[in-house]
Amino acid sequence: MAKLNYNKLSFDELSVLAEKGDSDAQFHLGNLYIRGDGVEQNFAAAIYWLEKAAEQGDGNAAFNIGICYDNGYGVEKNDEEAFKWFLKAAKSGLAQAMCNVANGYFEGRGVERDLESAVNWYFEAAKGGNLNAMYNMGVMSIQGQILERDIEQGKFWLEQAAEGGLEQAKSVLKLLENL
Repeated sequence: MAKLNYNKLSFDELSVLAEKGDSDAQFHLGNLYIRGDGVEQNFAAAIYWLEKAAEQGDGNAAFNIGICYDNGYGVEKNDEEAFKWFLKAAKSGLAQAMCNVANGYFEGRGVERDLESAVNWYFEAAKGGNLNAMYNMGVMSIQGQILERDIEQGKFWLEQAAEGGLEQAKSVLKLLENL
């Protein structure tokens, strides 16, 4: 059986599938409500459908709920709730969520500050291809304050981030060349 292209389904078609428990439809329906795409923007409805999808293991849905709590979109801004949802998304393997979890641990936002956990999550996010995590791993390696100082390891991560197009990483590498 061919996989449905949920992006091409109408609001009504997605609603029927979402009501039947289809997590992909729930995710897409939640996003329609977030964007107000073909339906009036409604963050409460968005979070309702995204939670349904997240309960079934959809990491992207959990991430989007985290974004809502992180920014106060349709809900009261709540760092603890945002962190909880980012962690759920990170555990599903989503590299951007891993970086957000690392940021939470690094800054003590939504969770008690824990630099070791921050480094571990940055490392996992970097391995997963997150450019900001690569940059952070590179800078921490070069600074030698949180990680043991390792210029070559730092350059490696910065080069990875730069190759991915992260301008900050390109700037730091240029500075290192001039030292």
